[in-house]
Amino acid sequence: MATRTQYPFNSSWYKYKTPAEINILRRQWNMFETVENYDYVVRSKMNAGNFGTRWYTFLQTSDQLDYNRGRALHVAQYPTIDFTPEHNKSVQQSTIYVKVSYETSQPSSGIIFSTSMRESERLQLNNDTALYINVSTFNATHHFKWMFSSEDERLAYEKAALRLATPSPL
Repeated sequence: MATRTQYPFNSSWYKYKTPAEINILRRQWNMFETVENYDYVVRSKMNAGNFGTRWYTFLQTSDQLDYNRGRALHVAQYPTIDFTPEHNKSVQQSTIYVKVSYETSQPSSGIIFSTSMRESERLQLNNDTALYINVSTFNATHHFKWMFSSEDERLAYEKAALRLATPSPL
């Protein structure tokens, strides 16, 4: 598997910093390198059709701050190189990113309670609605967007979104 280009930390840029400050800058630099290397492998797997691995997840806010500062250090030291995060680059496979817009509506407007509906259809509608709520909540609360694990999952989400956007004839 191909590897991402590594960029060395150049401490000579910081000649007026103390050794402790330079160690902090190096930690931030290395955090950016670590996350980007991990996400590069994930994106490579996704390009190959393997969507089982998720993007790097920060366990602590301090790690995410170090990552952001490390990215800024990379941009400052190598201004001609594009340091777009790996998770923001496109995947060459047919991955679908969904932008969700939020509107206020009645929660039950898209749920059908018809007695003429078979039990299996009602369960499928409820599962699709639950998936829609789960994906929408994830997208609203996370920096990274939901990656659908299959085409069926994406279609179920879109059906529920369309059904919830269309007023029901009650």
